[in-house]
Amino acid sequence: MFRILDSRMVMKMMMTMITKMNILIAVGHLMNPS
Repeated sequence: MFRILDSRMVMKMMMTMITKMNILIAVGHLMNPS
């Protein structure tokens, strides 16, 4: 079933998730500088 998921597609999804997490962390640091 999961053969449809390309390795490139998985990598793209992972990169998108990492980018979103980095943006959230950066916004958190900007809002609440410790």
